[in-house]
Amino acid sequence: MNSVFAARLTKLRRERGMSQKDAAKMLGVSQSLLSHYEKGIRECSLDFVCRASNFFDVSCDYLLGQVDTRRSLSEEFDMTDTVQDLSLIHISEPTRP
Repeated sequence: MNSVFAARLTKLRRERGMSQKDAAKMLGVSQSLLSHYEKGIRECSLDFVCRASNFFDVSCDYLLGQVDTRRSLSEEFDMTDTVQDLSLIHISEPTRP
């Protein structure tokens, strides 16, 4: 794992005001293992990345340092916005020769 993952994991836990012990319990790992993840000593499994992503309500890409926005672009938009936008588009029939 990279240092961005470790830093973001720590930051997200602290933003929630959680101790490592409490966060570890919620994430299904030991406190010492979470400490190793946060320090960048150990690499975590893909399963853990997914659990942490869901728990902290951020995208896996954000946790892994691939993007700087916490949610994916598709999650930023509400489906009702999409339906409303579609009603504004007029699709004309293609002309036939």
